[in-house]
Amino acid sequence: MAGLKVFMLGPYPENPDKIVGGVEAVNFALTAALADHPDIEKVLVAVFHRGAIKATHVEINPKLEVRYVRVPFLSGDTLIRSQQCVLAVRPLVRAFAPDVVHAQGIDRQADIAIQLGLPVVVTVHGLVHVEARLAAKNLPGRLKVLLFDAMVRRVLRKANVVISISDYDTRSLEGMIGQQRISISNAIGADFFAPAGPPPATPTILFAGVLRPRKNVLGLVNAFAQVRGRVPAARLVVAGPAPDAEYAAQVRARVKDLGLEEAVTFLGHVSNEQLLQAVRDMSVLALFSYEETSPTIIAQALAVGRPVVASQVGGIAEMVLPGETGWLVSPGDEAALADRLSQVLADLVNANTMGQRGRDFARQRYEPLAVASQTIQAYQTAIAAGSPALVSATPDAPVR
Repeated sequence: MAGLKVFMLGPYPENPDKIVGGVEAVNFALTAALADHPDIEKVLVAVFHRGAIKATHVEINPKLEVRYVRVPFLSGDTLIRSQQCVLAVRPLVRAFAPDVVHAQGIDRQADIAIQLGLPVVVTVHGLVHVEARLAAKNLPGRLKVLLFDAMVRRVLRKANVVISISDYDTRSLEGMIGQQRISISNAIGADFFAPAGPPPATPTILFAGVLRPRKNVLGLVNAFAQVRGRVPAARLVVAGPAPDAEYAAQVRARVKDLGLEEAVTFLGHVSNEQLLQAVRDMSVLALFSYEETSPTIIAQALAVGRPVVASQVGGIAEMVLPGETGWLVSPGDEAALADRLSQVLADLVNANTMGQRGRDFARQRYEPLAVASQTIQAYQTAIAAGSPALVSATPDAPVR
C-alpha cells in the first residue's frame, strides 16, 4: 500500500534555525516526524507570505517540501483573503494530488483547506475568535470579530477531523464540531528530550515567547522585583521577538524603574539552539499570560526537565501539575507569582525533582514520533469520511 501524501497549510520557519512562535515550532517538529514515518509518502507545506523571501521552494528532504506562496492580499476582508489564497494554492494541489489536507489553526488556513475539495484535518492552535473578541476595542475590531466567528463556525462544521490539543479547547468548542474530534497533544522538537544535565547553580527564571501584552511580561517583571527581595542572586532571562515595539519599550522601562537592569537579560529573538540552551540554563520557566491554549514553551521546559510556574488559564492546567511539575497562579496575581517563583528558587533540590516528573510527563504526551503516528490515524479517519463537499451540511452552531 502506497504511503499518504499530505498537503499542510500553516506557518513554517523561513529560517529553521530561528523559529517564530509556538505554532511554527510545532509544525516544524510534526512535519519532520511525519516525513520519518513509513506510512507517509510525502509532506508538502504551503506557507503564505506578502513580502520578499529568500526562496519560494525548499526541499527539506526527499519526503518533506516547503512552498512559500506569495499572495498580494488586495483586501483586508477575511473572506476575500481566503479566496485569494485558495486560487494561489490550487495549482500546487493539482500537481501534488494529496490524499488529505491538514490545516494548522482554525483561522484562514482552515478556511482555505475546506475549499479545496479534499479530506480535511484541522488542528486547533488557539481560539482565534476569542482572541479577536478580547482585542476588539472599536467598530472595525467588532466587525472583525463577526468575520472570525463566521469563519470558525464554517471551518468546524465542515472539517472531517478536528484535532484538539487540550481539554480547554475541547470544552470551548463543544457543540460546534460537525464531524470527528480527536485529542492529540502538540509535538515538540526531539532535541528537547536529549539529556540536559542538572539545573544551573545561579537561580534563573526564564520567560520565552513573543513580547506582547497578552503574555503580561510587565507583570512578570513586577513579580521578579519581589523575588529579588527574597532571593538576591535571582536572575530573569527574557527571550523572544518583540513585534510590538511600544510594549517592549514599556517592559524595558519598567526594568529600569525597578533598578533591575543588572539582574534582567534580554536575549531577543533567539535561534533554536539558543532557545534550547536557555531552557537548559534556567531553574524555572515563568509564563504569566492572560490567555493561552497549550503553550509550546511549557512542553519544551518539561521535556528538558525544568519546573514551570504559570497562570492558570486555557489549557495550562493540563500541562502543569501543582506541586508535581510546577505551580499555577491566578492571572495577574503578581504576589502569588512571586511567592511561587521564590519557593522554587529557594529549594533547587525539590525543583529538580519536579523537573524530572515533568520530563516523564512530557515523554508520554509530546514525543514527536508518537504524535505523528496519532496524526496519521486522524488522516485515515478523514480520508474514510470523504471531502467536506460530499458531507451534508449542519446548521451553524453559536460561537462561544
